[in-house]
Amino acid sequence: MGNQCADGERVTPTRDEQRLAEVSGKLEALRVVSRDDFNLPARYRSLVTLEKILRQRVKQERTVPSA
Repeated sequence: MGNQCADGERVTPTRDEQRLAEVSGKLEALRVVSRDDFNLPARYRSLVTLEKILRQRVKQERTVPSA
């Protein structure tokens, strides 16, 4: 599981990128099917908030030049 740079080199996803993928998957699962209604709205809102935070972090990591 990695991305490719413009020069064709494999890049390992950062921890935030990996977590973002996990959170996005969980959100999609909640959108598609949910069999238990226990605290579902609160869990969904929490995941949406976490997804936004992680997207911002990933975006910042990509724009910060490496030394």
